[in-house]
Amino acid sequence: MKNDRLVVLFSGGVHSSLAVALCAPRYKNIICLTLRRFGIFGARQVNSRLEALKNRFPRVKFGSLVLPVDDYYNTLFSLRRFNIMSLSVCGLCKLAMHWRAIEYCLRSGISEVCDGSEKSMIQYPDQNEEIMLGSIRNLYSDFNINYFTPVFNIGDKAEHYLFRLGVVPKKIIRGTKEDIQVVCTQQRLFKIFVDYYVLRNGWDRYVRDSRIFFEKKIPFIREALSKKKENDRSWL
Repeated sequence: MKNDRLVVLFSGGVHSSLAVALCAPRYKNIICLTLRRFGIFGARQVNSRLEALKNRFPRVKFGSLVLPVDDYYNTLFSLRRFNIMSLSVCGLCKLAMHWRAIEYCLRSGISEVCDGSEKSMIQYPDQNEEIMLGSIRNLYSDFNINYFTPVFNIGDKAEHYLFRLGVVPKKIIRGTKEDIQVVCTQQRLFKIFVDYYVLRNGWDRYVRDSRIFFEKKIPFIREALSKKKENDRSWL
């Protein structure tokens, strides 16, 4: 696998756009991978943000790809009997996206992946080191893929960084017409679930139970990818 190519899990939002911008000087080819499923809308509208990135970094060869993850999500959702942690829809969705991203990288011979995860979003399992972020990193590593989070420590300054880098025309774009990321209709359900669970059980219990819930799913992904890699001769 060559390391001059990078896959960015790309929503078109502030943080994934900044991830692209920060990595652009180091890669010849960047594939902006947008993943969608039922309830996620606007995957095609990220093209306008991609055009801004292309104009700002003309040396980089950009690619854009939209892939569905419905089957991956449904498989993870139905692995075990439903319990209240199954309402962690954003965690399940992002885990399905990482599963699909690893599969794409293995098929394409790409060994570098990043996204816009950032440390202030600790309620999201995939962006919380104690819940799932470390396990995701290890899952990629098991298949010789380097997964990293270039904007993790930037947080709410991401918009200012994008402005200074010349990607967006003003410092504040959230809530304006410049805010063009994909939209998920199920984030509200996830927020209600987290608020209820933390109110009833406390934050530490939420972290612990979330970690246990997702730790039981990741070995299934690892095994599924290993079997597919072994049986599909088109994979590297």
